[in-house]
Amino acid sequence: MFDHLKLHNFTAFADAEFAFVGGLNAYAGVNGSGKTHILKLLYALQKHQVLAPDSSNREPFDVTLMSVFKPDSLGRLVRRHQGRQECDVEATWANTPLAFHLASNSKQVELPSAWKLNYAPILIPAKDILGHSVNFVDAYDTVTSTGGRWLDFDVTYRDLFTHANPDVPKGPTPDSQKVLLDLLRKQMSGTVTKSKSGRYYLKDATGQIEFPLVAEGWRKLGLLWTLIRNGSLSQGSVLHWDEPEANLNPSMFPVIAEILATLAATGTQVHIASHSYAFLKELEFEACQKKIDIRFFALDRTKTNGVAVKPVSKFVELEPNPILDEYDRLYRRTIREAFPGA
Repeated sequence: MFDHLKLHNFTAFADAEFAFVGGLNAYAGVNGSGKTHILKLLYALQKHQVLAPDSSNREPFDVTLMSVFKPDSLGRLVRRHQGRQECDVEATWANTPLAFHLASNSKQVELPSAWKLNYAPILIPAKDILGHSVNFVDAYDTVTSTGGRWLDFDVTYRDLFTHANPDVPKGPTPDSQKVLLDLLRKQMSGTVTKSKSGRYYLKDATGQIEFPLVAEGWRKLGLLWTLIRNGSLSQGSVLHWDEPEANLNPSMFPVIAEILATLAATGTQVHIASHSYAFLKELEFEACQKKIDIRFFALDRTKTNGVAVKPVSKFVELEPNPILDEYDRLYRRTIREAFPGA
């Protein structure tokens, strides 16, 4: 699992450090503070190392970075200032460091094979994708005459289809995961199947419902059910989830929080980017109940020194906390509206 990340001039970060816990890691900050960039950077590092057990067929790391971040050029990942700039990234997995260097004019970057990893990373984006599965992979893999792709999605969407196969369990399901699968099945009132055409279906007592007709919140639950069932999320894996609360009714927050906390308790490291007070509090409650390590990172976008990172162990200690600030503003406005002139 990831232990540590150190950044110098990477995207919005001038100088930042992250010390992760093995359980739940949650990132909070305003839009543009780099939450998704952290998820994608960790994803790219792990993806490249999974692809690189043999250096003879290793994908160049610049290809991995470009496909995950989709910048116009590699140098666009360097924090922007006038003139030539440079960035450095160092990450540690199980006490083994891995580092790379970029300049604003870099075209290539090499990364040695240092981590012996058994699981590919999982990144769930804020946008739903399983409802658009038919021909997606074929279209993504088709290269145009100019060398581009017909679909301008980053590779994490394509990778997700690789892992979201409900028909290929990778072995016996541990008892702890059976509990999660039952919980998800009850919430969805069914399970997930996939046709030969690539379309996903929710299978319930009345038959099959194609995913485009299924509520997006249930599609998220179906994706989790699939990833747990086929072993993509199990002991030793890492889950990155961008805005789990998106398109979910708040009544489902406790269920998702319980699932994530249980995954963490059984050996999956979880990284979450969220804008929701309610969801993060549910996650904190579950972590406390299950005695799981949880760490919150406040990402503070400053005007001159990039994004500052402030780790805390309790949500209430986050500073700055734009989520609570907005709740406070709404509360004060409600009081003013209820008692005008007071």
